[in-house]
Amino acid sequence: MQQANGGDPFVGHKLRDYLLDAGFEQCHLDVHYERYADPSRIADYLAVQLDAAGQTAHAHRLRDWATSASAMFAQAWVTAIASRPR
Repeated sequence: MQQANGGDPFVGHKLRDYLLDAGFEQCHLDVHYERYADPSRIADYLAVQLDAAGQTAHAHRLRDWATSASAMFAQAWVTAIASRPR
């Protein structure tokens, strides 16, 4: 879905290169993970988008998965901090 909307789901590891190429210095990356206590909330959010894109079978499977006792959804967030040259 992210790629279909023009995004890059793998951009996190590219941020340092983008900043260095733009002339920044001292680039530092950090990552943290967000785990949803109730996977059905994020599953429904994503399933609505899948439904809208005509992928109803995927949306149905995602909602079914979220009701499983073993379901867990986590995502990584990458932060990049750099400084401008003086």
